[in-house]
Amino acid sequence: MDKPNVLIQAVKPAEDGRGIVVRLREVGGLDAEVKISSPLLRSEKVTFIVTDIGESPANTYTVLKDSIYVPVKAFGIHTVVIRE
Repeated sequence: MDKPNVLIQAVKPAEDGRGIVVRLREVGGLDAEVKISSPLLRSEKVTFIVTDIGESPANTYTVLKDSIYVPVKAFGIHTVVIRE
């Protein structure tokens, strides 16, 4: 991750069994767009979904060059589901 004000709060299997959930928490009081990079994001089939806290989809995005970019709100908790 490229923003020191955003922490990874949890990583777990998605409730529906399709993908991995990454829960982010913004702790500095600043809106930002966080870049998350990982070798796990190399497949062209990977997508990610920003969800509400119950993991219901809000927006779907595509991975760009081994990274995803997640919009975060100040002091917010943001749930991202990564799927292939």
